[in-house]
Amino acid sequence: MTSIELTSITGSITIPYNVYACDVYGNNCVLIASIVTTVPPTNTIFLPIQFNTAPAVGIKVITGDGCERFEIFDCIEHPSLCVSLASESVGGSGWSCITPATGTYDTKPYYRLLSDDCVTLSNIYIWWNSFSNRWEMTDALGGGYDLYYYNNNPGGTPVSSHVYPWVTVIPKIEIYSSTIGDCQICNCYEWYWDADSAIQTGFNPFLAYYNCEGILTTIDFPTGNGVICVSSDTVPYWENITGGILNRDPICCYVTPV
Repeated sequence: MTSIELTSITGSITIPYNVYACDVYGNNCVLIASIVTTVPPTNTIFLPIQFNTAPAVGIKVITGDGCERFEIFDCIEHPSLCVSLASESVGGSGWSCITPATGTYDTKPYYRLLSDDCVTLSNIYIWWNSFSNRWEMTDALGGGYDLYYYNNNPGGTPVSSHVYPWVTVIPKIEIYSSTIGDCQICNCYEWYWDADSAIQTGFNPFLAYYNCEGILTTIDFPTGNGVICVSSDTVPYWENITGGILNRDPICCYVTPV
């Protein structure tokens, strides 16, 4: 959904402001908002669907005293993210959704995350906090929020990686990853290794696999058992170990809903 942000309206003008979206010639205008407060604070306004693919849009503002201003703005297309989450509220299970940018906040895109059906909007946001110079996942856009996670990636989108992982603050809802592009379906494996049934055949035994972001990951000197989520086009493997057990379990990892 395409949106605009009004960050300021200045001058000796009278409230309310009527805001219209038009074509670049100032025609075919549609009333999209009536604002009855001063600007700032920033107002995010969603455009009608006919502007979803427009390369530019004309914005007309008419104030209460009849002052009119028209400007043309080029549309900036922010990339969608594959965001993978888990929540205790849905039994601890996880999900991955293609999540489009909702708009721009503080010069960078922000994302309102989707619920486990990948359709319903949640009340969780990812946005750039220029005061702390990091991406934050919170229950509100801007101030007055609970901070769940943050990411220190300084780039233009909140892409996570082994260099810039999401860091837990309040683990109410867990974020596995946020990547550009289509969501990968992950396979879940339960692994077992104990000294009675498995044999170490070399130095530095480990379990290796590619995680759901395609990053090679290892568990060094594995003992006991555990669960790993593995990129669907790869399989995990033991190194310097024989007799280790790997059982695929399709339930315990998050997948993209069909």
